[in-house]
Amino acid sequence: MQGAVHMRRSEGRHRPRAAPRQLKSRGSPPTISGTSCRKGTRTMKRQIAAALLLSATAWAAEPQAVPPPEGAVVLFEGGEKRDVSKWTGAKLNEEGCLLAGTTTKDKFQSAVIHIEFNIPKLEKGKGNSGNSGVYIQRRYEIQILNTTKGKPQKGGCAAIYQFKPADTNEAREPGEWQQYVIFFQAAKWETPAEGAKPKKTQNVRMTVFHNGVKVHDNVDVPNKTGSGQPEGPNPQEIYLQNHGFKVAYRNVWVLACEQDDDPRVQALLKQLEEADPKGKGK
Repeated sequence: MQGAVHMRRSEGRHRPRAAPRQLKSRGSPPTISGTSCRKGTRTMKRQIAAALLLSATAWAAEPQAVPPPEGAVVLFEGGEKRDVSKWTGAKLNEEGCLLAGTTTKDKFQSAVIHIEFNIPKLEKGKGNSGNSGVYIQRRYEIQILNTTKGKPQKGGCAAIYQFKPADTNEAREPGEWQQYVIFFQAAKWETPAEGAKPKKTQNVRMTVFHNGVKVHDNVDVPNKTGSGQPEGPNPQEIYLQNHGFKVAYRNVWVLACEQDDDPRVQALLKQLEEADPKGKGK
């Protein structure tokens, strides 16, 4: 082994061992209360393992950041950046995160929507926690719910609500931040003659990544979902549904795209597909 130190036996009586040199510390290592190095090497190994586990858990609780591409509009950041001027009815929690029950001032057609959310822990007397949803155009809902266990359901987290469950269950535990990246292609409509009703020529299509994993792949959505507003040719807002739970939101940005083949959208989609740990061929 390169760099090994070769020891030799001392002749005669054993001399006392020299005190080990003190190593200079670079930064502050994780501190675990109630432990002592006097308990020996095994204890120190347990301390290091515990520190690494705590560090890994902290990193696992954070979604992989997806920075807004060129031309995207940042609707809300969170933390110290608490600007809610792009929302109506906005409320913040103590950490400076947006709470469910607010609506964007802008209206959207086709767009990429990035949003991070945090579901509260189960409250006594309530059957489930974190019931909320991202309502695109106030018509089509991507469900938010505490459904970390079991197979994906039409009413579970990341479902196109009551229409299609997520392909896989990527939900995290309450208290951990989660992420949606939603590629939303708006329905197409014929321009009606004066006095005639608009006629839809193409359904909504959606691709959704949940915590970095593609859970909906270019899904055809034939109608509004759940209690969404009726379909129509006009753009509408994004609504963060409120069902009485303090679901928190942050890092919300939208990239509006007029063309289906927008190169910025295609580049972002490719980037996410390549990073998807459960993508094709992996």
